[in-house]
Amino acid sequence: MRNRILRAAVLAAVSIAAAHAAAAPRTLSFRVNAACTCAECSFEANRVLPRFDGVRKVSLSVKDRRLDVVFEEGKRPLSELALQVSKLDMGQGSVLLWPADEDADRAAGALARVPGVRSARADAKAHAVALTFSRSPAVALAQLDAAAKGVAHASS
Repeated sequence: MRNRILRAAVLAAVSIAAAHAAAAPRTLSFRVNAACTCAECSFEANRVLPRFDGVRKVSLSVKDRRLDVVFEEGKRPLSELALQVSKLDMGQGSVLLWPADEDADRAAGALARVPGVRSARADAKAHAVALTFSRSPAVALAQLDAAAKGVAHASS
C-alpha cells in the first residue's frame, strides 16, 4: 500500500513537472531574409511580434540573419508564430531552425512526417533542421519535441 502511494505521488510530480516544462518559454531561432540590412527590420520585428500571444522577447542579428524569439506556447501554436514571422518584410522565405544534435538528416525525416510541417531540410552546418509550416493543421512545440525525441532514442 505504501509503495502504491509513493508511486502515485512520484507519477503526479513527474506529470506536473512535464506540463510545467512544456509551458516554459523557449528561445526559437528563425533564419531570415538576406535583404535585411537596416534597422527598420529590427523595428518591425519589435513592433509586430510582441503583440503575438506568447512572445516574450525578440532579438535580431542582421549579421547572422537570425531572429530569436522567446516564445511561451499557450493559446497560439508555434506554426502560427512561424507564419507571423513570414509576413514580416525580413521574414519572407524564413525558416524555423529546429536543433538537431544528432543526425540532421534523420531528424529532418522525422520532423517532415509531423502533420502541418510543409518542409523539413537538414542543415548539418547549423546542426539544425530548417522547417516551414502549412496554414493547417497547427503544429505545436510538443509535436516537434516528440518527433525529434524519437530520432534521439533511435540513434542511442
